[in-house]
Amino acid sequence: MNKQKKLIPLVFMLFLLAYLLHQNTVQSRPNLIILSLDTLRGDSVGYMGYVRNTSPALDEVAEHAYIYTKAFSHAPRTTPSHITLFTSLYPSQHLVPEYSSWNQSYALSPEATTLTQLLNRSGYRCAAFTGGGNVAPETGLGRGFHAYETCDFPCYLPRLSSFISENEGNPFFLFIHTYEIHSPYTPPESYVNYFGSDYGGGITVNKTLLMFEAEKQEKSIHDVYFSYVDRENEQDIFRLKQLYDAEIRYSSDVLVSRLIGELREHGLYENTLLIITSDHGEEFMEHGGLEHWRLYNEHIHVPLIIKLPYQRKQKKVKQYVGLIDVAPTVLDYLDISTPGSMQGVNLLEVNESFNRPLFSERITNLDAECLFQKAMIHPPHKYVWCPLTGYEKVYDLSKDPGELNPNSGVGARRLVELRRAFFDWMNHTLHTSLPPTKLMQPSPQTRERLRKLGYLN
Repeated sequence: MNKQKKLIPLVFMLFLLAYLLHQNTVQSRPNLIILSLDTLRGDSVGYMGYVRNTSPALDEVAEHAYIYTKAFSHAPRTTPSHITLFTSLYPSQHLVPEYSSWNQSYALSPEATTLTQLLNRSGYRCAAFTGGGNVAPETGLGRGFHAYETCDFPCYLPRLSSFISENEGNPFFLFIHTYEIHSPYTPPESYVNYFGSDYGGGITVNKTLLMFEAEKQEKSIHDVYFSYVDRENEQDIFRLKQLYDAEIRYSSDVLVSRLIGELREHGLYENTLLIITSDHGEEFMEHGGLEHWRLYNEHIHVPLIIKLPYQRKQKKVKQYVGLIDVAPTVLDYLDISTPGSMQGVNLLEVNESFNRPLFSERITNLDAECLFQKAMIHPPHKYVWCPLTGYEKVYDLSKDPGELNPNSGVGARRLVELRRAFFDWMNHTLHTSLPPTKLMQPSPQTRERLRKLGYLN
């Protein structure tokens, strides 16, 4: 009996020690935040050497982070790009097109596993604060999240703050997304002339007028906005870029800066794995067009910052990498098993000898120039192929970074190498694509959000 009495305190102490060790382990696990600034070009941020001071908050993070100067999206559209970000599958594998391309679309196959689902199973509290629409939860992006907001910032900022304060002691994953930089470029009044006011043309930033004209003309807000733009007028294009840059600055000041401040206030910034990127870029007539719908680099080159917990130095990586690499990087860092289906690599292990072909593709029906166009960056060349017409173009990015002179000086042997690498990848994706995903109709809430974004009349 005496031995049993002596054992009781010992057993209690062992249980207490185990509990405390468990709590310490749980609380020391880093938090994860992925911030997607929709439509942000890779060359329009300060840490990449941009001439305008668009992104001071991003630049601050970049000072003590991995920065990837040649990071690319795998699709120039929002839905397929974000699905790739979360699944590490190419668009031709997950087969989820732009959500707003039709009145009906496809959701991610139930056979696919998302980063969020894996984090959820590993004990992370998962929440998303997004602009909805093309990143609506029903696309498949909502899988694994405990909460998924779809009202865009600044609407969701109070609830974002509450989530951070309520989860100080538990590991969490936050996916934050905003369309603020996306067209139409209508920054708040205090930012409209942030990068210049000497403009006398017809472009308007009056949201009330745009809404009124859209209703009156039975057009999308997007179409009305760009009806005021003269594409042949350099002053108009310059003004568009000013407004676009003002949207970046506003996002940096109000979203990124506030997020960093909240994390520091609660003592969470240091122990947070913070990833900042975008789903695609934006064109301003570099190739005769506007917005994002083709595979030129201005459409698919994106920023990518990865701040590790307690990181003190900047590391600049100049190799070509993609959003497909983000999920495997996160899982490896958090010591969570990476599914064999994921196609990406650990970005933290990329070194100077890394030389993997990178692929981007269109799987929507909006491009009259070439439906389902595909491109491969195989340094120093970029190979572009259109399956419907069979045309191919090759650019030497080392000599022609602006992609203005296709098929110039590419030798026959090199062309054969490019074709072989490209069609090997095509064959791989053909045999590893998921079964047809379910046909679905956007919810009324999502359709309304798409209408406000300018995708639907």
